[in-house]
Amino acid sequence: MYKKDLVSVIIPFYNNFSYFEKCIKSVLFQTYKKIEIIIINDGSHSNNTKKLNKYKKNKRINIINLKSNQGVSNARNVGIKNAKGEFIAFIDSDDEWKRTKIEYQLNIMKKNNLNFIHGSYDIVDENNKLLGRMKAKKLDYSDLLSSCDIGLSTVMMDANICKKIKFQKITTKEDYVYWLTLSKLLPKLHGYPKIVTLYRKRPNSLSSSLMTKFINAFYVYNKYENFNLFYSFFSVLRLSLSHIFKQQNLKKNL
Repeated sequence: MYKKDLVSVIIPFYNNFSYFEKCIKSVLFQTYKKIEIIIINDGSHSNNTKKLNKYKKNKRINIINLKSNQGVSNARNVGIKNAKGEFIAFIDSDDEWKRTKIEYQLNIMKKNNLNFIHGSYDIVDENNKLLGRMKAKKLDYSDLLSSCDIGLSTVMMDANICKKIKFQKITTKEDYVYWLTLSKLLPKLHGYPKIVTLYRKRPNSLSSSLMTKFINAFYVYNKYENFNLFYSFFSVLRLSLSHIFKQQNLKKNL
């Protein structure tokens, strides 16, 4: 049996302490206190594991140490499997929550009898400079096919629904596959305009990143959605154009 009104917060971790302290503090200092924090240490180096294990002193934190690095999808699946809460929320280890994130979303879910909610988020760089804002909206399967507009670190959902789906092993867009699958179970994925999360955009190798994203987008449509080759390529092009359009309009949302 799930513990009533308990929110399980799932945080994958792998060797990066750059912003982790800000992340964990933003969870611990939530106005809503009935939470358990599940940190999945995805095979980090021994010195980082020692640092991480210091957080075990907090009774609300459960650290699961995996023997080897198996990727963020597996880490989230392990977290979901071990979650005891009635609700499950996700946050990546370099993102931050606004203080009322859980309280605000939980009140909406209960009031409107929702199984899922996502929120708007600010995009910041490594120095916390505001780059743009993504506004959440109500989405269905058709909406998601053309544009993935759900920020994982803004999501909270009913544990029963969450445990019906697994994150697939794919180097990027694992959350996109999850939302597409979820949208076949729930007719509407509700989004609300309040800013609940700071998403940190970090620099990487642009060419390799774009190529990886392109290939994985094709996998999403061809392998997981079972589209034919033509429609898979068309869907990748549509998704890419949507991404470019969104990037151009991020600052207009401020």
